[in-house]
Amino acid sequence: MNPYRVGPWVVGSEFYARGNLLRDIILGPADSLWIIGNRRVGKTSLLRAVEHQTANSAQYMPLFWDMQGDTSEAELMESFFESTENAQWGEVDTRWGDFELPENVNNISQALRRVGAYARKFQCRLLLLCDEIEGLSHLGEKEPHTLSKLRRIMQHNPAIRTVLASTRRLSRLYSIQQQQDASLFLEGLEPRYLTVFDDTTANQLICRTQSAQPLTVDENQLTKIRFFAGNHPLILQKICSQLFEADKHILRSFSENEFILDDQLSGTFQQDFDALTPDEANILLHIKTAALLPEEIEQAFPNLSKQNLLRILYDLTHLGFLRRIEKGYQTGNVPLGFWLATNPTHHAAQVGVTNRMLRKVAQERITSLQRQLIVSYRYLARLNEQKATQGIHTPPGVLLEIEDYKKTIVDIQAELAELQVS
Repeated sequence: MNPYRVGPWVVGSEFYARGNLLRDIILGPADSLWIIGNRRVGKTSLLRAVEHQTANSAQYMPLFWDMQGDTSEAELMESFFESTENAQWGEVDTRWGDFELPENVNNISQALRRVGAYARKFQCRLLLLCDEIEGLSHLGEKEPHTLSKLRRIMQHNPAIRTVLASTRRLSRLYSIQQQQDASLFLEGLEPRYLTVFDDTTANQLICRTQSAQPLTVDENQLTKIRFFAGNHPLILQKICSQLFEADKHILRSFSENEFILDDQLSGTFQQDFDALTPDEANILLHIKTAALLPEEIEQAFPNLSKQNLLRILYDLTHLGFLRRIEKGYQTGNVPLGFWLATNPTHHAAQVGVTNRMLRKVAQERITSLQRQLIVSYRYLARLNEQKATQGIHTPPGVLLEIEDYKKTIVDIQAELAELQVS
């Protein structure tokens, strides 16, 4: 049996890393988070991992809510009822077993308040995990009052902690709501990027280190696969699934020429590409399979200010369209570069997703990073005080936390530097 999973969401031992983001979702100071990621990078798996890690905990009562395609309050109500029923009959958090949503509940705000009140019976908060929320853009156009009510209950109810996951297409809500002179739904959310894997996590996935039967893969093979896939979760799984030999329980040698750009991957690239602004799409098409320095990209696009270009390169990198190489940039993975060089005949830009709107997202991200940096310094100071007090008797877990927070601080500072924020 082939152990590599191509397509469906995963949980448990099949879910790899994302440790810092998981910690931020569960333990971080922000009560309303927006997880931004391209298609098929693991947004659903991330939310499911949070659900499983917080199930039956003293702090949270998790509820996974699939909002895919919901563009009206009636559709939101239907999917929310389905989510509570799934939780009630599922075995993730047993506390949902006795829950029933009263029949007289007739709007989504009332339904959310009832569920929040149910969680309080267990002296914990409702952890609302909302997936595939792009339909809220259409809700903002058709039923702005419903979106306004949803914003209040999701972001200002002390009984509820909210995590929303979507592609960046949701950014068009900025322009929709500004035309309505309404309170901005996205403004109260702290954005987090769900990026491709780092090298360590990619190696763990390739070798299946969390399984009962891990594989031994030599460093040369690991490097080839990582580079070709750009550490993209779906591409890694596809390559390994193709290379796996069940009778020997090994991965045969990898050759780029064997990998076929199938309809699933082409469709994924096209949908992600269409979510770009015209400037972003032009930059990506300009780079294609080349490796360019920032100055070379700047010269090719004199109409863009340096700050705008930095923001675009930052976004494209964190979304996996580009990757850093030494001092320059190249396409995020080899199949994407091939697709860009041979396929796009046009760019169907998402209406409403503009440079201006994405600058707003970037500013929210900067504010969020600065807040995270302050909190991380505070936590690190407390841990160092504990270490100073306990000396050689400091628990190993505390020492590990200290190293984790040091790395987190370095990562945040590096990300702020990318955006030229000191």
